Amino acid sequence: MRKVIWAVLLSLAFALVGCKYDDSELQDKVKDIDGRVTALENKVNDLNTTVSGIQNALEALEAQLRVTSLTVN
Repeated sequence: MRKVIWAVLLSLAFALVGCKYDDSELQDKVKDIDGRVTALENKVNDLNTTVSGIQNALEALEAQLRVTSLTVN
């Protein structure tokens, strides 16, 4: 009986030690997604700035003001 128990324990120990999980592919995907989200956030900020400028120009037109200069970031 002892031999069977030791055999089972040794088998479990080898099975647990022998298994290694490689998550480098998942880490690469997370880094890729993080970079894409950062790029999208930057694009949204640029678009918000552009929309704000267009809104200011429309308000000036509604107030019948003239544009004397335009600055592009």
